[in-house]
Amino acid sequence: MCGGCDPLLENLCGNVSSVQRHVPGAVPLSLIALLTLIALAISWQQPVPGISDTVAGEGLFEQWSRDGWLRQISGFFLLGGSVLAMLMSLRKRISWLSFGGFSGWRIAHAVIGLVTVFALLWHTGFSLGENLNRWLMVSFLLVLTMGGLAALLAIAEARIPARWPAAVRRQSTWLHILVFWPVPVLLGFHILSAYFF
Repeated sequence: MCGGCDPLLENLCGNVSSVQRHVPGAVPLSLIALLTLIALAISWQQPVPGISDTVAGEGLFEQWSRDGWLRQISGFFLLGGSVLAMLMSLRKRISWLSFGGFSGWRIAHAVIGLVTVFALLWHTGFSLGENLNRWLMVSFLLVLTMGGLAALLAIAEARIPARWPAAVRRQSTWLHILVFWPVPVLLGFHILSAYFF
């Protein structure tokens, strides 16, 4: 699978190996994770797009954000991306999803995270919103941040012959999963409020 259990097996057998392990797909995974974290950092530095005083002064983002059809497309794009990202964990439990290698699924999962950053920018302009929408946006941002860190730590775990990267990577992976739990419920309330209120 991912090779994360190699150090545990080495310890069980009494070997403390300092040899670097090969992580399949390490280079694209680390690049995608870095791009995701950089995109998140840059997005936080940008001001939230304001509303122009005249129709002629509307920027591209404002035109898109006011168009109900385009907002629906970006919203359902985020919903579809969330469902696809969840398939990563379902792959271990549902037999018909067990095709392909683990590294390919992990890279696809990371690509979905990177694309989600741009979809969030398109859909919200990185405005946190109010009430439950704020909680939804914060949950999305935490999921993306913890996912990017977990991917980088998975690479570090194979490269650094010490025990701390494995422990930190496991904790960041669990945090990545934990902060995702509220997203489906909050997304459901967001869709309900958009269509019925």
